This record gives sequence, structure tokens and C-alpha cells, in this order.
Amino acid sequence: MRGVFLLAGSLLFVTVGCFADAEVTPSGKGLPQVEVEFPANAPAGSVTNATFTVTNPGPGDMTGVAITFARVGNFYPIVDVASGGENPAVVSVDPEPTHVDRAGVVYRFGGLPEGESAVYRFGLVVPQRRGQAANSVTVSAAEDLERIRGLRLETVVQ
Repeated sequence: MRGVFLLAGSLLFVTVGCFADAEVTPSGKGLPQVEVEFPANAPAGSVTNATFTVTNPGPGDMTGVAITFARVGNFYPIVDVASGGENPAVVSVDPEPTHVDRAGVVYRFGGLPEGESAVYRFGLVVPQRRGQAANSVTVSAAEDLERIRGLRLETVVQ
């Protein structure tokens, strides 16, 4: 009988673990909520705004926000790795980041209090190459790397 209880308890533990809330970290902090606005189609070589609205669901403040661009699959990138902290694909950022990494793909901003939202606008140069262009973008909290959300930024270059 004791073995049946141990087995049932183990199955309950495994089942609960499999259905843990995917919106929170193991420590119980909420993942950033992110909405992105970017056109589905864009003219080659044009400057187009990517607008990210980031909300901190808490609990707790985010001491900083990082937005990171990376290549995705076989797609031509909108933002590619550069050097010296300046990226020719990024012509403007609002608000001004507190730090940009040397590759020009990680943009850090100030904190975001619990329950608050912030809007980050990037003026991006659309690639000259026609067809599908995309980046993987992650939004993360500076103080807790488990508080990260990924999405895809994509357009069809015309």
C-alpha cells in the first residue's frame, strides 16, 4: 500500500512539474510581456520603425531591460552583427539606450517598475535584398536572465 502512495505522489509531482506556468520563472517572477509593431511588407532600403512595448508583470521591478537582435534560421537579417557598438542597420533608438554592446545588437535601457510599460522604437534600415527578412529578438530583465521572452521580427522586402 505504501508503494502505491509513493507512486501516486511521484506521478503528481511529475505532472505538476510538466504543467508549470510558462509565464513565470522558477523563482516566480513574471516574464516580460512584449508587443511588437513592424510592417509585414517594406520597401528595400527604407527606414522602418520597429516598436516594442514591454510590460513588467512583476512581482518586483526590472532593474534594466535588454533588447537583443540575432539571426534566425536561413532568413536574411534585418539587423546583423556590426562592430564598434554602432550598427548601420539601426539609425535611431528612442529612448536612448544606456549601453550598446560592441556588436551593435544588444541595447540596454533603464529599469521598468512592476506593473509598468515602456515603449522602445528602433529606426531600422530594411535590407536591399528582396524576399523574407527576419531577426530573433529577445527582451530580458537585467537582474534575472531567466526573465526573458523571445519573438520574431520579420518583413517581406519589396
